[in-house]
Amino acid sequence: MEKGVDYLASTWGGFLVGVGLSFLLFSLSVLYAVESYYAPVYEDVMSLKPTIESLYSITHHTLYGFATDALRWVASAVNLISSIIPQLKGAADKLRNAANFMENARSNAERAYNIVKSMEMFPPERLRLYIVISLVFSIALMSVGGYLIVKARKPLQSLVTT
Repeated sequence: MEKGVDYLASTWGGFLVGVGLSFLLFSLSVLYAVESYYAPVYEDVMSLKPTIESLYSITHHTLYGFATDALRWVASAVNLISSIIPQLKGAADKLRNAANFMENARSNAERAYNIVKSMEMFPPERLRLYIVISLVFSIALMSVGGYLIVKARKPLQSLVTT
């Protein structure tokens, strides 16, 4: 083998070992995150799934939207009437707050529903499988890189020992 080819094989070997090691460290840190944080939260979220789905269906019903719009309409009407009836001055703000609360409940229910659906797509068991595959891939990269390095260095070592 020519010296340039040896150097190229050694460089590619070092590159593959470096990429494999980086991928290995990344995979191990993802495994730690899945085991420490995601898996326990997954169980808690899945136990709340029926409640979240029920809340989502209630807050996304057409009558719920009508009720929110009605509160806003009544709040504006009460605001107009409050100039005539001073006892109604704070009622418009309370009605607007109730409508805002209902809107926040709707958006939070939608967010929780989307989180549940996303987590259903990636249960911890599936994530663990993906991590094991990435660990095997990173070990394979490091092995091929190590082989290229050893293969490139063998002729140089035989010159040194003789």
